[in-house]
Amino acid sequence: MRAIALVVVICLITAPTVQGDDPRPLRIVESPVAGSRTAATNADGSMTFCKYPAGRPVVPDPAPPAGPLALIGFAETEPNGSTGTANVLPLGTDMGEDVDVDVTGMIDPVSDVDAFRVTLKKGDIIGAATVTLAGGPDTVLAVFDAMGSQIFSNNNHGGLNGIYPPGSPWPVAGRSTDSAMTFIAPADDDFFFAVTSLSGATSGSYTLRLRLRRAQIETVFPTPVRQILFIDFDGATINANALFGEGRTSATMSPLSAFLSGWGLAPGDENAVIDAILARLDHVFDDLRDAALNGDFPVDMMVGHYDIEIRNSRDHPDPFGQANVSRVIVGGTIAQTGISTIGIAEFVDPGNVSTDDTAIVLLDLLSAGPGNLNSVLSLPRDPGLSLIDAIGKVVGNVVAHEAGHFLGCWHTRNDNATACIMDRGGDLENLAGVGNDGILGTMDDPDNAFTVDEFESGEGVGFGDESTNVVVSFGLSTGGLAADNMEPGIDSTSPAIGANVGTFSSISVTFDENIAGLQAARLTVNGSPAVNLSGSGAGPFTFSGFAPPADGPVTVVLNDTGVTDLSGNTFISDMWTYSKTDCNNNGVFDAADLASNTSDDCNGNNVPDECDPDPVTADAGAAQIINAGESVVLGTDDPASGGVPPYTFAWTLLGPGVNEIFTEANPAFQFDAPGVFNAQLTVTDSLGCQAKAMATITVNALPVDNMNAGSPPCGVSCGPGMGMMAAVVGAWIVLVRRRRR
Repeated sequence: MRAIALVVVICLITAPTVQGDDPRPLRIVESPVAGSRTAATNADGSMTFCKYPAGRPVVPDPAPPAGPLALIGFAETEPNGSTGTANVLPLGTDMGEDVDVDVTGMIDPVSDVDAFRVTLKKGDIIGAATVTLAGGPDTVLAVFDAMGSQIFSNNNHGGLNGIYPPGSPWPVAGRSTDSAMTFIAPADDDFFFAVTSLSGATSGSYTLRLRLRRAQIETVFPTPVRQILFIDFDGATINANALFGEGRTSATMSPLSAFLSGWGLAPGDENAVIDAILARLDHVFDDLRDAALNGDFPVDMMVGHYDIEIRNSRDHPDPFGQANVSRVIVGGTIAQTGISTIGIAEFVDPGNVSTDDTAIVLLDLLSAGPGNLNSVLSLPRDPGLSLIDAIGKVVGNVVAHEAGHFLGCWHTRNDNATACIMDRGGDLENLAGVGNDGILGTMDDPDNAFTVDEFESGEGVGFGDESTNVVVSFGLSTGGLAADNMEPGIDSTSPAIGANVGTFSSISVTFDENIAGLQAARLTVNGSPAVNLSGSGAGPFTFSGFAPPADGPVTVVLNDTGVTDLSGNTFISDMWTYSKTDCNNNGVFDAADLASNTSDDCNGNNVPDECDPDPVTADAGAAQIINAGESVVLGTDDPASGGVPPYTFAWTLLGPGVNEIFTEANPAFQFDAPGVFNAQLTVTDSLGCQAKAMATITVNALPVDNMNAGSPPCGVSCGPGMGMMAAVVGAWIVLVRRRRR
């Protein structure tokens, strides 16, 4: 068995940012140092927490799943060295894709970079590894985001698979110079995997193995299921050698209470210490709830979203041994276990494949005297921070760190400004979260968390960026899909089952889950098999090419031969019916109406025009009343609809002295004489179907213009005096108008 001590790696490397369709080449940034995961202590004598024990042999690649998901082989083609030219891999669960793809490629010349585009969903886990033969290239493998920025790279795999739990689906690299990695997609997006040779020095053929999975608990266990993390403060007897690949076969570990005196605490302080440790753990894992990188199941109740239940030996019975319970034992010593470390986990487990792991946090060094660099007592502490709170923070961080390993994280750098829970260790101040002033408990203390940090490149796992927050958030997915033993079924059809139809040239079928093995001929219409099929995933799948059925009952059969879901469950044959009927209710089947020209079929869809669901229509607008000399605009804002655009327009305007034709959608016309005019609109769609509409325009004669609103300018008593006044006023108006000019 293999294990890892208190550390993980990550590093942010940014290649030039480019658009996803920019043909600029992808350039892989390599680690400047050779990796090693064997160091146990630092030069100053402090513990590095980063020991990766040897012991468990690397198992062969697991066989690809049986059934419709069979391994796909893919040959790379040149050019493929940029975001724009990268080969698109059939990696996925849609039709024609698979979750296991092996790419055969060639690095030639030595500077060649081969890039491959994959489309991932948030939380998808990719395991990737190169395999070369003797004399082949010394590969470097890298993953890039959609913009062409490198996320991280791996040079030599260093036996990473020996630290994965048995049954992990992640591919195994070949020679020691081959590369391997796992990567969890932080968002729905395209990503690029690229292969080149180390320092551009070697060439030859390789195989790139890619495996796509989801977190184990999300896809296997039925709901409701969440990971339980049990913190054991009572001590335990374990087979350290079997768990961690080294140490005693029977190691009896002292409980937390045995170490209180080393910190100068009394037995009565044990509960307070446990409370402080648990509070720190709750804080670390609640940070991920708040970030909602994978949602928060107790809040949104979305199956598959993040959740964890933390139990402890003081308040709960020991559940270890039950399903989905991993534990961290807090207690014991180096002498008791035979392992020179402070913390060590059973596995590094991307995807949380093994949900019943063990880690230990030893307390002999952490509770040693103040002269020991690994002791909590050696930390300068602000008077406002109690010793118990300091112990809670340090031990809580170590416990979270070890749990981070069996949830999939590697070590990150402890010599940069990022305070990551997965930092390698060897620096107790860094582990405790001591700020720049060197005093624990002051305002400048960073809050160690699962976050984005740089891989500890010296360990050889990766050079670049490790999103430990994403890894843990999806490692702690809740149970999603029940173990699938249900056959796929039909969710819906178009036309709907049992519908009356006037034509029948295609059928669309949507299933209730993704399926494989579907072929056109599996669907028959009145015994005539379909010839054409399109669609993927769960559909809709559209069948066509069968012989058009006659009027009357129509029977459709979809048989089960070779149609399965992605778990291999077989589809059971289904049958349903339609009726080709008399849609216009004239007592004659529609086909007979068309054959006798009783009904027209302008668009050739074998449906009488009067039954078309969306026929072309025309709208000439409402009737209008205007005065002579005024203009109108004919029609409405949408004078045509339905049918199949584009449309042509023909207006005929008829009335006294007017016979005009227009081809605009909304022509304008000025009417100079009174009368009643008819405007007829004919709309023709692209298939030749027509519709007509009529509007009436009534044009009134101009009213008599005088100064008395249409009455005689003078009453019956109007005399010469009034006429003279009118003449004077008129002359004055003329003068005024002339002055205004």
